[in-house]
Amino acid sequence: MGSAVGSGVGEGISVGSAVGVADGLSADRLTQKLYTGAVFLTQVALLAGIYDDQAGAPLMNFDGAYQFRGLAAVSYPNPERFLPSALTATGNYH
Repeated sequence: MGSAVGSGVGEGISVGSAVGVADGLSADRLTQKLYTGAVFLTQVALLAGIYDDQAGAPLMNFDGAYQFRGLAAVSYPNPERFLPSALTATGNYH
């Protein structure tokens, strides 16, 4: 026996260990790519379970599909404060 590859399910894998993931993300380039892909797929699987187009997903600060919430929610109360002062009184240079 003594074979490290394929000798048992989960053998040599530190399940649930953040240290193992951190080691994988800081290893050689190929291992980094594999671990980055695994982390991404884990995030996709987790967020897919809580995502809802209409109701939203408060855990990831998503309000759901667009719903008009009034003009005050989509505009500034005093937009003139963002404009520069006029160069001339009439707007003409001559």
